[in-house]
Amino acid sequence: MSAITSSMASTVPLLQLKSSKKTVSNILNKAADKIPTAVSAADSALAGAASNMTGASLLASLQKANVIGKAGPANNTQTIATSFAEKKLQQPPFAPKDVNMFTTGIYPEGTPEVAATAKGGGNIGSLKAGYPTLLTTTLAKRFGKGTEGYKQALAVYNDPELHQLTAQRDANGQPILGSDGNVKFDQKLMSSLALLSGTAGEGSIDAFKNGPYARIAFGKPSNPSFLAESRPITGTNYNEVLINQEFKYEDPRLLTPLLAHESLHQDAGTANSNREELMANSVEAAVYGQLVAESPALARRGTTLSRNENTKLMALLNTRDAKGHINIMGPSQGPIFPGSTVTNIKSFGEGFVAGGLGPNTPGNGSLDSVLSSLSGHRVRGANFNNASLNTLNKNINNALKPQQWVRAARALKLDLSKPKA
Repeated sequence: MSAITSSMASTVPLLQLKSSKKTVSNILNKAADKIPTAVSAADSALAGAASNMTGASLLASLQKANVIGKAGPANNTQTIATSFAEKKLQQPPFAPKDVNMFTTGIYPEGTPEVAATAKGGGNIGSLKAGYPTLLTTTLAKRFGKGTEGYKQALAVYNDPELHQLTAQRDANGQPILGSDGNVKFDQKLMSSLALLSGTAGEGSIDAFKNGPYARIAFGKPSNPSFLAESRPITGTNYNEVLINQEFKYEDPRLLTPLLAHESLHQDAGTANSNREELMANSVEAAVYGQLVAESPALARRGTTLSRNENTKLMALLNTRDAKGHINIMGPSQGPIFPGSTVTNIKSFGEGFVAGGLGPNTPGNGSLDSVLSSLSGHRVRGANFNNASLNTLNKNINNALKPQQWVRAARALKLDLSKPKA
């Protein structure tokens, strides 16, 4: 289950299994969505300044700012940008410039969260050659149009077995067929699945195709404050993933991290431990970070879901040591939500630990895939135990390059200026 709660003290979980609709984030607030949602058009304007400078001009700027010495590489823009980003990440936790980017559970002075609406929310774009333009545009940016990765991701969107999972269904729960005899599927959910390609959550695709899942749909979770939920289907040996129906108008890219999270909960009949939830939330935040670094305007939609995801990403990004290394359990260099009046927690995992990590729980192929992807080593048969948590803690920094972490921080409107002495 994916949820975000307010943290009233360092001993209260930041992200926990269940959260109160009344006391946390007003997830189901019905106010009209007045936040601009022109995501694609704004992406280029939000890129980090370093990525827009030539090697020579960036080198001069960094030398002037004493970020690197004059003997530094003169013609290696990549190396210079990495050095610039690493220096930024070595600073203490970044404070928000705009608390309205985050949940009111963390920054109560912010405006109320509102769900995306049909008028302005989550258009997948027109179909071109059978594919939503938002999907093809994003994949072209990620892999390069026509590359093998691009083709494989489109193959996910075209997969008939996955179409069954996201099928439109009649009153009896049976898939609805089109005039061509093929299943009518949810194009937004299929786009979200395909967009797992190339992320730390890519293994989720195989989990949904070959694992214990029979349905992915928008619906009412058992607790209305849950963002999404993996649960058993009564009378079967299969699970379903329900994404809160309040998010049916959201950008499909915002749903992708939720799918990565829920694919880690495959023994849906068993209560998830805090350890399992900590790891799933960490993966969710890392996948979201990858998407935001790729498309920065995604973080600025202003909706309930984007603010929840922004808050999780801020928590992860600000849990970093003096060397700028992102981790889950700490150390960090201070409270991860600077300026918050309701919490002073100092790591992404602090609240989970305070609540007790609970018993070890069974792992699955999604967990193996995540740990393999981030660590660079083949992992098989992992469970949700301290060894797996330590592996994730040590390697989650590898989800993004330093420049991408900094770009994500800029997208969140965090203050990256050098702290005053």
